[in-house]
Amino acid sequence: MRNTFVMIFLALCAMMLGGCSSVPTVTDEAVVNEAKSFSPPAEGKAHVYIYRHGWLARNSNMDLFIDKKFLGESENKHFYLLKLDAGKNYTFETESEFSNNSISLNTESGKTYYIYHYLRMGLLFSQSDFELVTDPDDIEDAQVLIKKSEMSLPHTL
Repeated sequence: MRNTFVMIFLALCAMMLGGCSSVPTVTDEAVVNEAKSFSPPAEGKAHVYIYRHGWLARNSNMDLFIDKKFLGESENKHFYLLKLDAGKNYTFETESEFSNNSISLNTESGKTYYIYHYLRMGLLFSQSDFELVTDPDDIEDAQVLIKKSEMSLPHTL
């Protein structure tokens, strides 16, 4: 019985420490400043900001994928800026407690999209999901949060 409690305790400690790794960030200040200026995308391109900013499970990093390719980890107060080809459908996925959650986005030339990546309580682990931000007031709020965040370096693209 005592061994069972020790094993559960060690497993919980390992899970807590596993979520504390740091995400690589963009260090070029000019690139970060350009991303935070929210300039319109070039012709034939679309910008997609994926951001996370919240208090729940803020030390947990979650894997993000774009079209089944690993994008990187999501960390609290971090964002990704993706400059994608317009006219294509992209699927963004995030790991969650029981299965991956996803959102699809059909990009249009010259448009900027904001995807809020959020975490919520799960049965055993954090669950994560996406929300496409479309309301103009919410987009302004997203830009304020992105300006307060660090820019993450994508693993792919």
